[in-house]
Amino acid sequence: MSRSSSRVIGIIPARGGSKGLPGKNTRLLNGRPMIHYTMEAAANSGLHQILVTSDSHEILSCAKEELLRYDPRMASKFLLRQRPKQYATDESPLTEAILDALKWSDLQDEMDALMVLQPTSPVRDKGDIDRIVEEWLASGRPGAVAVSEPLQQAGDMVVRSEGNLQFLIPRSDGPQQRQDYAQSWFITGSHYLVASEFFDLHRRLFDSEFIAVQVSQECSMDVDDQFGFDLAEAVIRNRQQGTSQAPMIESADALFFDFDGV
Repeated sequence: MSRSSSRVIGIIPARGGSKGLPGKNTRLLNGRPMIHYTMEAAANSGLHQILVTSDSHEILSCAKEELLRYDPRMASKFLLRQRPKQYATDESPLTEAILDALKWSDLQDEMDALMVLQPTSPVRDKGDIDRIVEEWLASGRPGAVAVSEPLQQAGDMVVRSEGNLQFLIPRSDGPQQRQDYAQSWFITGSHYLVASEFFDLHRRLFDSEFIAVQVSQECSMDVDDQFGFDLAEAVIRNRQQGTSQAPMIESADALFFDFDGV
């Protein structure tokens, strides 16, 4: 299968009712509703079609406003799904909302893969979506995830066990040199690509057989609270002079991920 013939469906899941940052998907981020950044990245990619699924009338109206900026050909790539309430609770698996949108759109039988693009990751480098698809196609694996170098080393993290602090990853006491840590990567949550056959069979968005495709640390941000929002806004304001391409991961000793199921 070549990139030109592959049919990858984009899914933008945007649930209303955020508790950490109310109204975050439509909140103005550097002058634009946050969801618009992910829609624009999807529109400028080679995705076959894009589904925006939300239980919120406000979010869907905001998405419609963004489509008015696009030419008719680009806007026609989008379908907006009013998500049923049973797929929009805190306990609802994201996969159920995805299945609902695919069945509603009749796209399930047409796609080779789906790519989940979380709108809470508003910073993406140009070409990241297509690059992930291309590297997935070349790999022969059942899926791909975007990863970045971690902002904090997993070896420095601790948990409380029976009243005492223990390192999350067993190690000697005291500080360690950065070069002593095993190489690890952070799964950003910004891009999950899953082959249709794998998704039909397993109904999940991650597997150890997936490939890891590196994106920049700036693109690893996930907006869940005011601090994350302010950080994303600062990055967007300062990204005025182009972006850098991140290489593909050849190997890693550990993966850590952030996945909220928005």
